[in-house]
Amino acid sequence: ALEVARSLRLGTGAFVSAMGSAGTIAAGEAIKRVHPGSVTVAVEPIQCPTLYDVGFGSHRIEGIGDKHVTWIHHVSNMDALMCIDDLSCLRGLQLFTEEAGRRVMETRFGVSPRDTAMLGSIFGISGICNLLGAIKTAKYYGFGKDDVVVTVLTDDISRYRSVMDWLTRKEGPMDEAVATARLSGILHGASVDWIQEGTVENRNRWHN
Repeated sequence: ALEVARSLRLGTGAFVSAMGSAGTIAAGEAIKRVHPGSVTVAVEPIQCPTLYDVGFGSHRIEGIGDKHVTWIHHVSNMDALMCIDDLSCLRGLQLFTEEAGRRVMETRFGVSPRDTAMLGSIFGISGICNLLGAIKTAKYYGFGKDDVVVTVLTDDISRYRSVMDWLTRKEGPMDEAVATARLSGILHGASVDWIQEGTVENRNRWHN
């Protein structure tokens, strides 16, 4: 992420990441050293809002931490905290990785076959979570074409075929109508709710 930041000429921007055990969120601090005006945004599940609301619960965003805050996570350097619905992540992953979703992206939204193939191969559930967090960040801060939002994709679909099978059993097969609704609702329609800014009060509470 730091190498990407050094190569960019940005007005303002953000680093967005869900929180796991390996300290990926700390890349935001490194980016701030290069671009002091950037913000660091952390993401966690609505179903387990540990920092957001001292919450516990189960969720299906596999690959991110929950119900704990690692010692290496410097929460006082977070500029915002956002929560993402876990089913939105699963549905978004299915949109990117199944034929009906790729067909809709190509025919209705003009995405090239090369790009849909790439998107279908690089995302896992936590990657979709980070993507939705990045979209919310851009909307919340009013970023435009001269601003940059950086996030990370830490795994891919290969680990989650059984989860996609579970989703199909639960909701039925995804056809083109469902894929269109998901793209419009989950990606284009990403909301700016479940957001806390890094005020002094919130940072103290996150720390405690």
